[in-house]
Amino acid sequence: MADVDAEALGESLQDVHPGWLLAAVLSTMLTAAAITARWWLLLDRPHPPRLTLLFHSIIASHVANIVIPFRIGDGIRVVTASQTMGLGLARATSATVLERLTEVVTAAGVALTVLALGLVPGWAATAVTSLAWVGGGVLVAAAAGLLGVRMARARHIVAWLPARDVWPAVVATSGIVAIGSVLTNVLVFAACDVAVPLSAAVLLMVTLQVGTTIVAVPGGLGVSQLVTVKTLELWQVPPAEAFALSLVLYAVARLPKLALLPWSMARLKR
Repeated sequence: MADVDAEALGESLQDVHPGWLLAAVLSTMLTAAAITARWWLLLDRPHPPRLTLLFHSIIASHVANIVIPFRIGDGIRVVTASQTMGLGLARATSATVLERLTEVVTAAGVALTVLALGLVPGWAATAVTSLAWVGGGVLVAAAAGLLGVRMARARHIVAWLPARDVWPAVVATSGIVAIGSVLTNVLVFAACDVAVPLSAAVLLMVTLQVGTTIVAVPGGLGVSQLVTVKTLELWQVPPAEAFALSLVLYAVARLPKLALLPWSMARLKR
């Protein structure tokens, strides 16, 4: 905040275009729907739960991650799914773990892209490179684990894994999730009248992913703003405009889910 002019910050927030802001909120909700579809695919059951119930469970877990640090919401999602949908603890846990691993691999692919294009600033280079290596490591470890499970004929473990023909759809939905995150950034840029190229939206998605993966501050408050401002420095966005955009993006990503929480909890308790 030291370099942010309070008056300029207020003017930037007042100039936010409501139409683009609404579009960004809709993009956030569509991304949540794609996350729901991916989890539904990974559950891979003969009679999977309704998508609406999974959506409400994901909303509850995302809100928990906003309020409680260290991604405790993922555990809440597993418990909610196993208790209210009859999925079983093992099935719900395996699907959630696989979803997180898929998310890491997708983010690593995007990280490799921005590294190859030379878009990563010096302050983020180590973290983004580490993300790319982690994604590669996850792929290698997953392949080795699957090979070991099949060689050992551990049917009780194989039963928890999705069928092979499900994975193309999982990859496709993961791509949609990534595109949705980038689209949300683009729409917030438009709402705040920040003229930057598409590459800025892609890089911001990666740096936010790295910067807020594990944080001890509820909701990543402060961390998200710092990462956004530092990323937009590459395109000479003034600190006040960048900070205003970071606040708008933070609100777009979180407030709609907080608003939906009472409805989601009511649906899950039925």
